Amino acid sequence: MQNPRLCIWHDSLSGVSGYYWEVFYEVVASDNYTCPCDITTYMDQLLPSSGFVVCPGIKEYPEQIRFKTKHLIEWDRPFPRKCSDSCSLWFLPKSDQQQFCAACHKLEHDIKYLAKRADSTTDSQKLSRTLPSSKCPISNLSPVSQMKRFSKTAAERKQLISKVKHLELFECEVSDKQHEELLKLVKSVKDSKVIQELIAEGQ
Repeated sequence: MQNPRLCIWHDSLSGVSGYYWEVFYEVVASDNYTCPCDITTYMDQLLPSSGFVVCPGIKEYPEQIRFKTKHLIEWDRPFPRKCSDSCSLWFLPKSDQQQFCAACHKLEHDIKYLAKRADSTTDSQKLSRTLPSSKCPISNLSPVSQMKRFSKTAAERKQLISKVKHLELFECEVSDKQHEELLKLVKSVKDSKVIQELIAEGQ
């Protein structure tokens, strides 16, 4: 675990002085100063007696969550690490039991919830979410499940186009109710976000 580093600089040409301090090579704070006392507050936070510690980030990411959750970032400087995109890096724990900064604590809570929900999802539910008629947001699916839904939607679209072309060869009369149902079906297909994405991709 790397200790925070405080860097002070001075430009002799402009006469401007400044400072920045970093954790894991990421700048946590920086500013210009005219008097050394301006950086006393930050220097106090770097003292061992201040109580400030480095946020370790998320230690484990459950295998049952097969997609990258919102606000999670991964980086490898100076070693592989997962944390919140709002991680404080350097924070003051409110108690001895607090292991993470507030942002990473919330992220870990969300990850545990997603893992628990994934464990309780049955195979039939997972299968139903890959169907074109599923109301589950596609962003909530794993990359594999997303591809399955795209594939099934594309196949269904081709079948609909084939049926429409086949019906164009014949003339038939439909009742007003059947006509309304056909209009609703066409509208729902046109308004489908998945269909629009497939059309945009040229599938």
